[in-house]
Amino acid sequence: MSHVRTQIRSRVVTKVTSLTTTAARVYESRVYPISSAKMPGLCVYMKNEKGVWEDGLKQVKEVEIVIDAYVEGTSYDSNCDKIQAEIETALYGDYNATTDRYLNGLALELRYQQAESQYFGDAAKPYGILRMIYTAQYCTASGAPETAL
Repeated sequence: MSHVRTQIRSRVVTKVTSLTTTAARVYESRVYPISSAKMPGLCVYMKNEKGVWEDGLKQVKEVEIVIDAYVEGTSYDSNCDKIQAEIETALYGDYNATTDRYLNGLALELRYQQAESQYFGDAAKPYGILRMIYTAQYCTASGAPETAL
């Protein structure tokens, strides 16, 4: 088994793979930029994590999920808006009302935090990056980071 944080990242990758605009061009990495041949595409990774509370028996943590959308061409804004809508639909569609959980039961809460964009018009082929940040809250038993409670 793997850390719950890893399981959450893998679930996000699964949910955003095969979206209409980005298809299977989804990478679980932040190290390597996406080349022109792989655009439009997504990079999914985790950033900051913090403990929210601990009672000795269990820990509640929040982790930032970052999804970078790489888009080429002059229709950058409209393509990024479309990708962001597809991602939001996919992630919030993974909610189970019976358990009141997100991401296949791994997350207690899923919150959209922000999006920021950069456009590189002076590149050989103009492209842009839309960075979307979500926060997932999850719970584990103290000393058992591989099992979500």
